[in-house]
Amino acid sequence: EGADASGRRPGASFGSSDLALGLSGSGRVSPALRLGVTVKALRSTIAGYSSNLALASDLGLRWSLPRLTLGLSLNHLGQGVRFLTHTDPVRRALAAGAEFPVGPVTATVSARRPLRGEGLDLGVGASVALGAASFRTGYQARGRRAGSAVAPAGGAASALAGLVAGVGLELGRARFDYAFSLADSDSGQGHKVSISLGWGEH
Repeated sequence: EGADASGRRPGASFGSSDLALGLSGSGRVSPALRLGVTVKALRSTIAGYSSNLALASDLGLRWSLPRLTLGLSLNHLGQGVRFLTHTDPVRRALAAGAEFPVGPVTATVSARRPLRGEGLDLGVGASVALGAASFRTGYQARGRRAGSAVAPAGGAASALAGLVAGVGLELGRARFDYAFSLADSDSGQGHKVSISLGWGEH
């Protein structure tokens, strides 16, 4: 829902979208440890206004152990997103996670904290693979940001806001992923679609 300069909400709604194009690569540091980097171009659109094409990068480590995989990443190192004459710095963040099997299910836990400002995001998830397809569900608890435009809802609506679900389809070296969240950032429900093409050693 939109708001004017004084914070009043006239009732008009608007749409928003983000586009990210990335190129990733990784290499083995040791038999169990991989170091990776992603270079990406970002563009956002809000209420018909498009931002600049911002360049950013992610750095990550992946440590593979028997029945456990650990990850650590530093995200969104790069330019800010500019709308008209205003530039918002990208939210650089440090993220950590773990993945492990529980019977036929792959379970995940994660934590993400911005390098500046407040808020700690925690997440749990589970996925099941059926042939080339995988089905996922999870819950994300988002920390309250200073200056957030949306006040948290109460009751059942607040409890359900962190639910996420998704599906993935792997065809050779191509992968399609779709995810849906009830509360994506401050803009309400979110849909995320990604298409990945891989090459080299996995």
